[in-house]
Amino acid sequence: MRIGQDWQKLIAAGEQVMAHMKMPSLVITRGRDGMVAFNENHKPIDIPIFGSDQVADVTGAGDTVIATFIA
Repeated sequence: MRIGQDWQKLIAAGEQVMAHMKMPSLVITRGRDGMVAFNENHKPIDIPIFGSDQVADVTGAGDTVIATFIA
């Protein structure tokens, strides 16, 4: 599914992934558009980036997100 900037498609995709994998929560990273946090008991939360949207190096960015949420 191509999502692009379509918020409704993003929400639908996140909810489909959660249902298919039987997960109570999910975080989708969106590069320069931040992240979206899903929880089965709440509406999705848009988490914007902090700082510049000019990405210089994304190496390890996903690892940083996962480590932060685990902490």
